Amino acid sequence: MMASALTHHRAGELAEAEVLYLQLLAVAPDCFDAWHLLGVLNRQRGRLNEAIHLMERSLLINDQEPAVFNNLGVAHQAAGHRDEAETQYRRALALMPGYADAHYNLGTLLAESGRYGEAETSYRRAILFNPRGVEACNNLGAMLRGVGREEEAVALYRQAVALRPSGDIYGNLGSTLRGLGQAKEAEAAYREALALNPGFVEADHNLSLLQLLQGNYEEGFARNEIRFAVGTGKKYQELVLGRFPPCGRWRGESLAGRSLLVITEQGLGDNLMMMRYLPLLKDRQLQRLSVCCHRPELLRVMGGAPGVDDVVLLEEVQHPGKLDLHCPIMSLPHLLGSRMDSIPRTVPYLRTPAGTRGFWRSRLGALEGVKVGLAWAGCYLNQDDSSRTVPLRTFAPLMRIEGICFVSLQREEGRDELAGVGWDIVDWMDECPDLLDTAALVAELDLVISVDTAMAHLAGALGKPVWLLNRFASEWRWMLDREDSPWYPGMKIFRQPHRGDWDSVIRRVAEELESRKGE
Repeated sequence: MMASALTHHRAGELAEAEVLYLQLLAVAPDCFDAWHLLGVLNRQRGRLNEAIHLMERSLLINDQEPAVFNNLGVAHQAAGHRDEAETQYRRALALMPGYADAHYNLGTLLAESGRYGEAETSYRRAILFNPRGVEACNNLGAMLRGVGREEEAVALYRQAVALRPSGDIYGNLGSTLRGLGQAKEAEAAYREALALNPGFVEADHNLSLLQLLQGNYEEGFARNEIRFAVGTGKKYQELVLGRFPPCGRWRGESLAGRSLLVITEQGLGDNLMMMRYLPLLKDRQLQRLSVCCHRPELLRVMGGAPGVDDVVLLEEVQHPGKLDLHCPIMSLPHLLGSRMDSIPRTVPYLRTPAGTRGFWRSRLGALEGVKVGLAWAGCYLNQDDSSRTVPLRTFAPLMRIEGICFVSLQREEGRDELAGVGWDIVDWMDECPDLLDTAALVAELDLVISVDTAMAHLAGALGKPVWLLNRFASEWRWMLDREDSPWYPGMKIFRQPHRGDWDSVIRRVAEELESRKGE
């Protein structure tokens, strides 16, 4: 009966196996294996309390079997009993110090608890006792990547895929290589991931961003349409694009005599960057161009774009089925066939109210020196915000330069740092209720220094000189190894030489600012 139960269990036929285990225990109540394996089965079915009870019952018969303590630890860990799970894993290892599975499970538990040093020891012991343990290599790689040890993570991912090629692990390898700035190697890893798993949309999306980063706009923008199947793009598809009929999605066909609704997406900077394409749509004999804004801050900005006939908030769109065509704004480069040498580069393409500009011209005119706008923090909603935000105190070398008047461009995040530094930075952002008011202020500045956030795009769209402080793992639009940008003629890029190294970036900016302040 035990052999038959095991056959069903290993085949995943849990209901059949459970019946046989119970029948066996009815006639042989001291059958250790039946109690233990019935406990494992209950854990597999999510009945954790019952699983724990059954495995503890097996220990009354035999408390010298390491596998029971290991499986009991797994059940406790799944139930959220971390301390008890750790105790059981360590009991298993006391009985069998070379038990690779128990070392691995203990490693996952310790990593979940933030005890990374101990977790690393457990994972490495798991690999030592089972050199073909792919999961331990992958998990240790992920943990080391998370604590900034990417080179070691790469070695572990390569070890894992050499043992057992996997789309997921190749995806992890690609993302880690991307973070190290090894674009070609990352692209190869993503392609391996897709070869093994053609439906791996995350790898497909990451590959598109990598292609854009390297300037392959033809393939990159086309592939980037996959963004609506992953992460926040998937949510956008459900909540925004889902309101509009799929049959009306513009795919690049003739616009002559038709109406088109362009729908904003992603962050403010993305839309400021892409609104340059709006005038080109009217060149295709489009009869009416409307812009649907998913964020109210964009309404006045988009309403002033050349060629736009009207703007509307997403919540106010009426009868979407009556529209001729619609498309998300980030699809415009693909649909209009943008290449590196054909990006619309005419600036400014963002209009600001003359009266508001005059107001700020007067206010700024009362200040002495070169007027430099400063934006040091991004938006906390961005998952990579910590790597692009610069603590305000890091800008100390700039504050020592004479003849410069700094104007804060921080709207929310980071603004509280002003009180702590004691520097004479002008802050008028309370008088800029929306993005267009801020644009009018920026238009009257002499220079903008900004991290990778909407302010950099705003200054670029206005044709202002803008110095971008770029993190080491550059976002796709700023490309690699360039000090200029194909998107904004007035931009100069200051890149981190190593991840987290803002000090050297600020020193370079200070030197440049010192040399140019008299120009």
